[in-house]
Amino acid sequence: MVVSAFRFVERYPSYAQLWISEQQRSESLWGEQLSDFREQITALIRQVLRRTVQVPEPLLQVAASAMFGATLLTARERAVTTPMPRLEVYVQAVLATVHGLERAAAG
Repeated sequence: MVVSAFRFVERYPSYAQLWISEQQRSESLWGEQLSDFREQITALIRQVLRRTVQVPEPLLQVAASAMFGATLLTARERAVTTPMPRLEVYVQAVLATVHGLERAAAG
């Protein structure tokens, strides 16, 4: 999922920039649609995380949001960096969230 998101942003960097910009605006013409789409994405991430780690639901919800934000922002950063850095490094950085959840679940 993370690799797919990076590839999408690599292919459509303007879309990612628009998303990021609109999320920062208090009054957005697309606010409701962005919220609905963001909820769909984070719900999918939560489903995957539930199969991966056993942590309390509030932590899972925040982690899904953190993964979505981290993926979007770091993918956008990577897409505008010349030369484009290796994808694997960025994916590992985002997946560090999952590894942190695994440690939280164990401890």
